Amino acid sequence: MALTSKDMANFDPALRQAYDKYVDNLMRGADKGEAAMRAGVSMNGWQEWVRGAETDPYVIQLMKERLEALNVHELWNDKLAVLTLRRIVENAVKSSDQLNAAKELNVLLNITEVDEAGRTRKVPTLEDLYPDSKPEGSDA
Repeated sequence: MALTSKDMANFDPALRQAYDKYVDNLMRGADKGEAAMRAGVSMNGWQEWVRGAETDPYVIQLMKERLEALNVHELWNDKLAVLTLRRIVENAVKSSDQLNAAKELNVLLNITEVDEAGRTRKVPTLEDLYPDSKPEGSDA
Protein backbone atom coordinates (compact mmCIF):
# COMPACT_ATOMS: atom_id res chain seq x y z
CA MET A 1 0.00 0.00 0.00
CA ALA A 2 1.44 3.35 -1.06
CA LEU A 3 1.38 6.20 1.40
CA THR A 4 -0.34 9.41 0.38
CA SER A 5 0.50 12.93 1.48
CA LYS A 6 -2.49 12.75 3.85
CA ASP A 7 -0.91 9.74 5.56
CA MET A 8 2.29 11.73 6.05
CA ALA A 9 0.65 14.93 7.29
CA ASN A 10 0.79 14.11 11.00
CA PHE A 11 3.35 16.77 11.94
CA ASP A 12 3.33 20.43 12.95
CA PRO A 13 0.17 21.98 11.40
CA ALA A 14 1.93 25.31 10.71
CA LEU A 15 4.73 23.55 8.81
CA ARG A 16 2.23 21.42 6.91
CA GLN A 17 0.32 24.57 5.94
CA ALA A 18 3.55 26.23 4.75
CA TYR A 19 4.44 23.13 2.73
CA ASP A 20 0.94 23.06 1.21
CA LYS A 21 1.18 26.73 0.20
CA TYR A 22 4.69 26.19 -1.15
CA VAL A 23 3.59 23.30 -3.38
CA ASP A 24 0.43 25.16 -4.47
CA ASN A 25 2.52 28.12 -5.58
CA LEU A 26 4.99 25.89 -7.42
CA MET A 27 2.05 24.31 -9.24
CA ARG A 28 0.93 27.81 -10.31
CA GLY A 29 4.34 28.48 -11.85
CA ALA A 30 6.10 30.43 -9.10
CA ASP A 31 9.83 29.87 -8.79
CA LYS A 32 11.10 28.22 -5.60
CA GLY A 33 12.01 31.48 -3.86
CA GLU A 34 8.72 33.16 -4.65
CA ALA A 35 6.77 30.05 -3.63
CA ALA A 36 8.62 29.89 -0.31
CA MET A 37 8.01 33.57 0.45
CA ARG A 38 4.32 33.22 -0.44
CA ALA A 39 4.23 30.33 2.03
CA GLY A 40 5.44 32.68 4.76
CA VAL A 41 9.15 31.91 4.70
CA SER A 42 11.49 34.79 5.53
CA MET A 43 13.53 36.28 2.71
CA ASN A 44 16.58 35.51 4.83
CA GLY A 45 17.35 31.84 4.56
CA TRP A 46 14.63 30.80 2.13
CA GLN A 47 17.15 28.71 0.15
CA GLU A 48 17.83 26.49 3.17
CA TRP A 49 14.11 26.17 3.86
CA VAL A 50 13.50 25.10 0.25
CA ARG A 51 16.29 22.51 0.43
CA GLY A 52 14.70 21.11 3.57
CA ALA A 53 11.19 21.19 2.15
CA GLU A 54 12.13 19.46 -1.08
CA THR A 55 13.74 16.56 0.76
CA ASP A 56 10.76 16.11 3.08
CA PRO A 57 8.75 12.95 2.24
CA TYR A 58 5.48 14.88 2.67
CA VAL A 59 6.47 17.51 0.09
CA ILE A 60 7.85 14.89 -2.30
CA GLN A 61 4.60 12.91 -2.15
CA LEU A 62 2.42 16.04 -2.33
CA MET A 63 4.30 17.24 -5.43
CA LYS A 64 3.80 13.85 -7.07
CA GLU A 65 0.05 13.90 -6.32
CA ARG A 66 -0.40 17.50 -7.48
CA LEU A 67 1.48 16.86 -10.72
CA GLU A 68 -0.66 13.81 -11.47
CA ALA A 69 -3.85 15.82 -10.85
CA LEU A 70 -2.64 18.91 -12.72
CA ASN A 71 -4.95 20.38 -15.35
CA VAL A 72 -2.77 22.56 -17.57
CA HIS A 73 -5.78 24.50 -18.85
CA GLU A 74 -6.41 25.81 -15.34
CA LEU A 75 -2.81 27.01 -15.15
CA TRP A 76 -2.54 28.70 -18.51
CA ASN A 77 -5.18 30.35 -20.63
CA ASP A 78 -5.53 33.31 -22.94
CA LYS A 79 -6.06 35.82 -20.12
CA LEU A 80 -3.01 34.67 -18.17
CA ALA A 81 -0.98 34.73 -21.39
CA VAL A 82 -2.02 38.33 -22.01
CA LEU A 83 -1.12 39.39 -18.46
CA THR A 84 2.24 37.63 -18.61
CA LEU A 85 3.14 39.09 -21.97
CA ARG A 86 1.97 42.53 -20.88
CA ARG A 87 4.31 42.42 -17.85
CA ILE A 88 7.18 41.58 -20.16
CA VAL A 89 6.25 44.32 -22.63
CA GLU A 90 5.96 46.94 -19.88
CA ASN A 91 9.20 45.95 -18.14
CA ALA A 92 11.53 48.94 -17.85
CA VAL A 93 14.45 46.88 -19.17
CA LYS A 94 14.38 46.89 -22.96
CA SER A 95 15.36 43.65 -24.62
CA SER A 96 14.60 41.33 -27.50
CA ASP A 97 12.44 39.36 -25.05
CA GLN A 98 10.27 42.43 -24.66
CA LEU A 99 9.88 42.83 -28.41
CA ASN A 100 9.10 39.13 -28.85
CA ALA A 101 6.50 39.29 -26.07
CA ALA A 102 4.85 42.29 -27.72
CA LYS A 103 4.72 40.42 -31.02
CA GLU A 104 3.23 37.34 -29.34
CA LEU A 105 0.66 39.48 -27.57
CA ASN A 106 -0.34 41.13 -30.85
CA VAL A 107 -0.80 37.73 -32.50
CA LEU A 108 -2.73 36.38 -29.52
CA LEU A 109 -5.12 39.33 -29.67
CA ASN A 110 -5.47 39.16 -33.47
CA ILE A 111 -3.88 42.57 -33.91
CA THR A 112 -1.23 41.05 -36.15
CA GLU A 113 -0.63 37.71 -37.83
CA VAL A 114 2.45 35.86 -38.97
CA ASP A 115 2.48 34.87 -42.63
CA GLU A 116 4.10 31.77 -44.16
CA ALA A 117 7.40 33.64 -44.55
CA GLY A 118 7.45 34.54 -40.84
CA ARG A 119 6.65 38.21 -41.38
CA THR A 120 4.31 39.93 -38.97
CA ARG A 121 1.57 42.02 -40.49
CA LYS A 122 -1.59 43.75 -39.30
CA VAL A 123 -4.74 41.66 -39.39
CA PRO A 124 -7.03 43.32 -41.94
CA THR A 125 -10.25 44.78 -40.59
CA LEU A 126 -13.54 44.98 -42.50
CA GLU A 127 -12.77 48.64 -43.18
CA ASP A 128 -9.45 47.59 -44.71
CA LEU A 129 -11.15 45.00 -46.91
CA TYR A 130 -14.13 47.17 -47.93
CA PRO A 131 -13.02 50.82 -47.70
CA ASP A 132 -15.82 52.18 -49.88
CA SER A 133 -18.70 50.37 -48.21
CA LYS A 134 -20.87 52.15 -45.69
CA PRO A 135 -23.38 50.55 -43.36
CA GLU A 136 -26.99 50.91 -44.56
CA GLY A 137 -28.64 54.09 -43.28
CA SER A 138 -25.28 55.66 -42.49
CA ASP A 139 -24.47 59.21 -43.57
CA ALA A 140 -20.80 58.72 -42.83
